[in-house]
Amino acid sequence: PSGAQLAAALKVEHAAQGEARPEAKLTEEQVREIRNLHKQGVNNVQIAKRYGMTREAIRSIVNGRTWKHIAE
Repeated sequence: PSGAQLAAALKVEHAAQGEARPEAKLTEEQVREIRNLHKQGVNNVQIAKRYGMTREAIRSIVNGRTWKHIAE
């Protein structure tokens, strides 16, 4: 069976993503802004300061390890 069929059979619900998560510190628009700033050459430390985050968190966003569901 497909993943969706298996999840339905097991009655597994999808976890909330992005802004829908109560612990989210960014909006989807901010994630897009972060990725665009990085593409424009702004370094992760500068972006992190602007958004009050760590450079590691910014790197994860830029590299697609987090906020995967947001298109670039």
